[in-house]
Amino acid sequence: MISQLNATYVPEEDRVIFRFNTSDNSEFRMWFTRALVHGLIQECSKVALKSELIVNKNINAQAISEFKQDMVQANTQFTDFNPSSNFPLGENPVLVKRVNLGLEQKLIVLAFDLTIGQTITLRLNDDLFSKFRLLMDTIEKRASWGSTDGSTVVASEKDELLNRLNINPATKLLH
Repeated sequence: MISQLNATYVPEEDRVIFRFNTSDNSEFRMWFTRALVHGLIQECSKVALKSELIVNKNINAQAISEFKQDMVQANTQFTDFNPSSNFPLGENPVLVKRVNLGLEQKLIVLAFDLTIGQTITLRLNDDLFSKFRLLMDTIEKRASWGSTDGSTVVASEKDELLNRLNINPATKLLH
């Protein structure tokens, strides 16, 4: 079971590190590219609408879906991420090359295809999926990918993340 989700933009990589931890104290770390985040945001909106249509069979599904997302945005408070001690994929983030979204009963399924040949599948209830969508929207704005200047990222947040991951900012990582 997922305990916490986290995303941080890393300017040196021009990528987002997405992390989540589970109730068994495992932490998964993945790199999301700009294109992946942008596509994920679009697909999440489509899946949320489709889910609303299936669950409520309501012709106002678009309005209901948007209202629910607005409520999540208004009522969600971001907290500090609590790192775990077990890293099933390793301590270094793994690049996600594709995400497949779907519905399975009342859950939204996100299947992350990794460059190491594995797939990590998350099954999220409506509330956690809405929070995931909010997280992706927020991190895309923080990354300033829609503007020509990506310098709005808080330097202390970036440095803190690099230190926690034991990444020397002077050393360029290749993926």
